[in-house]
Amino acid sequence: ILILGMGTGTYAMQCYRYFDNTVMEGVEIDKKIIDLAYERFGLLENERISCVEFDGRAFLRGAGKYDVIMVDAYRDITIPFQMSSAEFFTEVKEHLTEDGVMIVNLNMRSDSEGSINEYLCDTVASVFDVVYTANCAGNMEVFASQNADMVKIFKENYVSNNPELTS
Repeated sequence: ILILGMGTGTYAMQCYRYFDNTVMEGVEIDKKIIDLAYERFGLLENERISCVEFDGRAFLRGAGKYDVIMVDAYRDITIPFQMSSAEFFTEVKEHLTEDGVMIVNLNMRSDSEGSINEYLCDTVASVFDVVYTANCAGNMEVFASQNADMVKIFKENYVSNNPELTS
């Protein structure tokens, strides 16, 4: 998993806790945030989690392929222009494995027509064949892939990991 916008490491630590076979590589542009993640938020640096100080888009230029790329660089209306274009999402897609998934955490929630969320989702949909959105806890999560079965696989895995659910 590649995390562009590692922040305080919340996503990496959740993956570390729940997926014991996962390796996370984080990229964070702000060294002070990286230091804070290790000092105050319990981010672990070990064989499964690493973080470098770098601009996320520039980092992609030398990156390999990933099963998951999480883009978590947006805060309310503060959106890095270099990480919101069709060119950026195309670059992310080029660094995904064949069935890889890009997850975008739109740390803002708006269902209104013409909102920044609508714009970003439309931009993602202009690049990826399959786009799925989920509203949760004040955020909108966008899942994008070239895998036509992405949503079906997600639902099957979710239900199999939550046996109390029937669908």
